Amino acid sequence: MSQSVLSLFSIFIVFLVVLNSFHGVYGDLISHVCKEASTYPDFATYDFCVASLLAHPAKLYSDAIDKVQKAVANFKVQAYEGAILDMTDAKTDVYTCEDGFTEGHHKLVSLLTKQAGYFRGLGHISLVIITDMVI
Repeated sequence: MSQSVLSLFSIFIVFLVVLNSFHGVYGDLISHVCKEASTYPDFATYDFCVASLLAHPAKLYSDAIDKVQKAVANFKVQAYEGAILDMTDAKTDVYTCEDGFTEGHHKLVSLLTKQAGYFRGLGHISLVIITDMVI
């Protein structure tokens, strides 16, 4: 790896750490950094850069996975109300993540939009099954 790529990568990592702490404050900084970064030869596009730096909503996907696991655990012990709440929260987390890409002036499409749609559909099916167990 060349020295310039390594230093660009180091700057990128530091920037990600700062961004995770102060996302709302640095919205314009994201735009500025991505405009600059996209001028480098062999660098990805501006949209890819912004999507990558805004990717912290992906944490919400891991939160959703945790909530699905809780829903399954609740379902197994017949705590259906808890399972419904956890599954509903999981679906909400995925919506929140997707909304993070369309808010503000960036108006990007998440790279996981298709998978989020599948997740929401499967979540809805799960809610129907759990609800039927309560009735």
